[in-house]
Amino acid sequence: DESPLTFNRQRHGKMDKHRIAGLGHGLSDVFQFTVIEKKKPVNLWMDIDFSGSMGGEKGQKAMAVAVAIAKAASLTRTLNCTIAVRDGSDNVRVAILYDSRKQSFAQFKAIVPYLTVSGGTPESLAFEAVKEAMLKMYGDERKYFINLSDGEPAHGFHYKGKGYSYGGEHAYSHTRRLMNEFRQSGIQVLSYYIGYGDGYENDAFRQMYGASARFIDPSQISAIARTLNALLMKEE
Repeated sequence: DESPLTFNRQRHGKMDKHRIAGLGHGLSDVFQFTVIEKKKPVNLWMDIDFSGSMGGEKGQKAMAVAVAIAKAASLTRTLNCTIAVRDGSDNVRVAILYDSRKQSFAQFKAIVPYLTVSGGTPESLAFEAVKEAMLKMYGDERKYFINLSDGEPAHGFHYKGKGYSYGGEHAYSHTRRLMNEFRQSGIQVLSYYIGYGDGYENDAFRQMYGASARFIDPSQISAIARTLNALLMKEE
């Protein structure tokens, strides 16, 4: 948004009516000028892992963060926010729960209590499904992709009678390529691993998201809102 900052006691600018009387006492710093700081609008896509392991505290607190961000978008003219969740149970399922450009915050808040987690972690299979919609949505604004997840890719499915699995090195590579594609399109990526992963899981997460990876204690998920706020307030 626009932030005006006024500098008074200046030797040039507009006359400061509160200091006009000082002209009779030889004062020359009776002017003021205003600088208006403008931040570019923000488009933020938050994608939340809704696999079965996100049940309980992790899922509840992740949605609390999503609600906080959605509320901010409803009150701010220059923040557009999309909230999506994903899971996998044979098919990969993606639900766009909220788009601040199209829905009211009240509509989003009303459905949150009825959401449940299930299935596996399709990760970038889900991101691929929404990639075109996400890239079309973004214009010349500041752009962010925020991922909240508690595990590495693990998804099994059937196609034409055959069973397939999505995970391991080929899934890591797929996610890494997709995140690089997002970055090349001008989208900043932040990916939060929620939980106490072992060394293998943490290494896998870093392989997928690189410097964009963050690791967070499930009991401290609310800290995400603070780090995102700091990110959005930064200058380009």
